[in-house]
Amino acid sequence: MDDTRGNKNKGKHNNRKLSDDKKDKKRLVLETHEDFAKATHEIFQRLNDNPDLAKLLLVNPVLAIEELDVELSQELRHHVMHALQHPPKLRERRAELEASLTKALGQTPKPNNEEWLADVIFNQLDVEPLNTSHRTPVYKRVVSDTLVNYAQNIRERWERSKTNPRRSRPKGGKIRFKTPGDKIRRMDLDAPVPKNLKQLEETPTALSLEDLYFYRDQNPIINDLLELGIIQRRAFPIQSADGYRKVKNGDQASVFTTWIKSATFKSSSEG
Repeated sequence: MDDTRGNKNKGKHNNRKLSDDKKDKKRLVLETHEDFAKATHEIFQRLNDNPDLAKLLLVNPVLAIEELDVELSQELRHHVMHALQHPPKLRERRAELEASLTKALGQTPKPNNEEWLADVIFNQLDVEPLNTSHRTPVYKRVVSDTLVNYAQNIRERWERSKTNPRRSRPKGGKIRFKTPGDKIRRMDLDAPVPKNLKQLEETPTALSLEDLYFYRDQNPIINDLLELGIIQRRAFPIQSADGYRKVKNGDQASVFTTWIKSATFKSSSEG
């Protein structure tokens, strides 16, 4: 007996069922923060129904949410993205700087784009180029004075115990401090700017944040550009659309999809 027709009908039935299930999920069009707040439980439920997408939230939250048949306004896309990248106070400061700099420069600030930064500093703000070679910005201390004093006290007690065997050696004698790399250290924006830097004969076509540090006294806008650049550099890394697709398809590794096996969100049905 030929079951071909029955199998075909069965396949059509399954496809129709999947199509009907998709129709059951109403497309969410969210314009405001209030819309997003009201839709939170529905979004959580959709994430729970799509565990693979839930794991991709840390890869790119906007793209993961929009795959749930949710349309976000540009304002909400910006909010969702930065909510993951920064804590609230830093997020607010970033928004303030971006708004004020956009108004002052007439364009979106991109301080971590070295070509853009050079063009703004030397052409738009008409600042003379300086020779900053072999100069390093001043960085804030990465270890608190309290912790340094505590470690020093342990070291001194440890040294004394060597000369007096009867004294018990202090616990914690193996404390080690590891200084983070330059990219994650915070520049000290309150430190004085070095004076008498020589001017360059040729204008650079690229300018890094580390070089911008030595222009802080040239224009108030430069201080804001530097601060914004530091905030952006410290942001939680979000994958681009291309990177997101590669992670989703398994063409690019991600610690979030590798380490996180599942993610569950509390929806309204769970009380």
